[in-house]
Amino acid sequence: MQKVIFISGTMGSGKTTISRLCNEKLSRSVWLDGDWCWMMSPFQVQDQTKAMVMDNIVYLLNQFLAQACFDHVLFSWVMDQPETVQQIYNRLQGNFTFYHFTLLPSSTQLRRQLQQDIDRGLRTADCIPQSLSRLTHYDQIESEKIKINGQSPETITREILSRLK
Repeated sequence: MQKVIFISGTMGSGKTTISRLCNEKLSRSVWLDGDWCWMMSPFQVQDQTKAMVMDNIVYLLNQFLAQACFDHVLFSWVMDQPETVQQIYNRLQGNFTFYHFTLLPSSTQLRRQLQQDIDRGLRTADCIPQSLSRLTHYDQIESEKIKINGQSPETITREILSRLK
């Protein structure tokens, strides 16, 4: 049976790094980053674009699930609202085992990680207060919480992979 693995967390929590490492370590896996479905210029968050992005995410995940060559379907995205997770999950098709992990950095670690991205020109300074304000949203999400303070990406990846067995 296929495994669907959601990895959520606020901006800068390490979702991309952890998902990439999981995808590399898992056999017969595929990974979709929800941010890829938002890469538009200009960036526009409107009801119409939100619906389009959700449709595209669900379509891609279902296409991956329809392929017998994948045992693991990874999906990473911010997903800071319970209804976001539920909307995607409810539209998935097929027989699969579902896992949802949330990466939870401390506010100090999150600030440090985001500042590193800002210094490299990957993010703008306004991401720090925006991301910090979303940290508490994850208390409302049903998922396996992983506190990532002081742990290496490899250690976090091993923890996730051990929970899949």
